[in-house]
Amino acid sequence: MFQPNRGSWPMRGLFSSGNRNLVIVRAGRKSLHPLWLTGKEPPRFDLLVTAYEDGVPEIDRPDAAVIPVPGRKIAGFNQVFDDYPQLLHDYDHIALLDDDLETDAAAINRTFEIGQQSGLAIWQPSLTPDSYFSYAVFLRNEAFTLRYCNFIEMMCPFFTAETLRNIRPLFALGFESGIDLLWCRSFDVPWFKCAVIDAVAVKHTRLVGTTAPQQGFTNGRRYDDEVVETLGMFGATFRGPVVYAGLMPGNRLVGRPEQIAFRALGLIGHWGKTPMKKGAFFRFVTDHARHCLTRPVNLGRVEAMHELCIGTLPDREGVPVETFRRLRNG
Repeated sequence: MFQPNRGSWPMRGLFSSGNRNLVIVRAGRKSLHPLWLTGKEPPRFDLLVTAYEDGVPEIDRPDAAVIPVPGRKIAGFNQVFDDYPQLLHDYDHIALLDDDLETDAAAINRTFEIGQQSGLAIWQPSLTPDSYFSYAVFLRNEAFTLRYCNFIEMMCPFFTAETLRNIRPLFALGFESGIDLLWCRSFDVPWFKCAVIDAVAVKHTRLVGTTAPQQGFTNGRRYDDEVVETLGMFGATFRGPVVYAGLMPGNRLVGRPEQIAFRALGLIGHWGKTPMKKGAFFRFVTDHARHCLTRPVNLGRVEAMHELCIGTLPDREGVPVETFRRLRNG
């Protein structure tokens, strides 16, 4: 396995696959990333494993590499972008995946493909019903093929390389929580740029929050504290994930809040499969439906990272009608 010293990695020629998609994972010794290269079809992506501790599973193949990058998750991604900036130019699409996702090459291939075909800038696969989760919006909703939303979380985001280059400064702010509340707000016209892909689902296997001490959340420091600080730095607010439109099978577009909220309640059918506490699961699902029905989409644009200036855009009522027509007509 090729393991270059930091700063000596040749930007071109590390991978001989010719793939235009890249997956980067912050991996520990229990990382599930070897599964991502298996399955019924070969991977059409390269895999860069950035090990934050010893004992990370080795991979010996031309489309994968392991490099040591100790430290916290977002800080580690920032270090990779600092040391190997050419990554953001040598690929068309880049995914940043947590190491506790159970999936295979076909699912990752398909997630890249759907994002590209749909013209998305930031997207993610949905989560299987037996996944641990923070927000019910990310659970697979079989009523849809994809859902357009105002938030894609840090667990498994996929980006166009151009988008990742543009939001790159967020990774250097020093936060380990909260920057994912901002990156969907970095576009001149934000509508239909970000989506959850219900046609693909992956399993999140680890209870949320179990790695908090490794990410620096100790001595009373909480994720929520950094969320408040991150939003405060940009003068932004976040009132929860909202799905404002969705594509159903047959490419039928729905965008009325009551239609989306009604279908969100269908997630209660996962009650028997969830590993979450039943009361919490029910509350998360009903909160998701209520937010889609009552909350503003909250997609005010980040005008400039270096000026930390956020503007505002209209809520759901301001979604361009011509964009709905274009999507409905394919």
